Amino acid sequence: MNTTTYYMDDIEVAVPAGYRDTTVHSLEWQTEDGSRVALVVQRDQNPARPPVDQLFAIAMAEYGKRLPMLQVEEPPAVDLPVPHRLAAIRWKKDQDVVYQVQLFVQLADRNLIATFSARPSYREHIDEWVGEFCRSLMVRSSS
Repeated sequence: MNTTTYYMDDIEVAVPAGYRDTTVHSLEWQTEDGSRVALVVQRDQNPARPPVDQLFAIAMAEYGKRLPMLQVEEPPAVDLPVPHRLAAIRWKKDQDVVYQVQLFVQLADRNLIATFSARPSYREHIDEWVGEFCRSLMVRSSS
C-alpha cells in the first residue's frame, strides 16, 4: 500500500496516498467572566468546490432560513491578499444572542471557512481577532 504521512497537532500517522483532508478544527476558551469564545475552521479541497462568492451567497441564504432573529451587520475590515468574503451576524441561540464573524477564503487548492463566535459584548475582541487571524494565515505545504 502506498502511504503518505499526515500531520496533526500532536501526532503524525501513515494514511493511504490520495486521501482528502476534510478536518474541522474546533477551538474554544473562556473569558474572565466565564463566557465561551469559539473558533471553528473548515477546509474543502474538493476540486469541484464553489468559489467563495458563491459559497458566501449559499451560506447567507441558508442562515436566513435557519437562524432565529438573524441580524446582518457590518463585518470588520481585513487585509487578506486572496479572494475572500466576510459575514458578520447576530442571531438568537436558546436564551442567548450570538455574534459571529464568518470568513470565507479561497486559496489555490482549497476553500477555508473560519467562524468566530462569542456573546455580542465581545464583538470588538472578535473583530480584532479576525484581523489577526488574516494577518497570520499561512498554508503549510505538508498537510
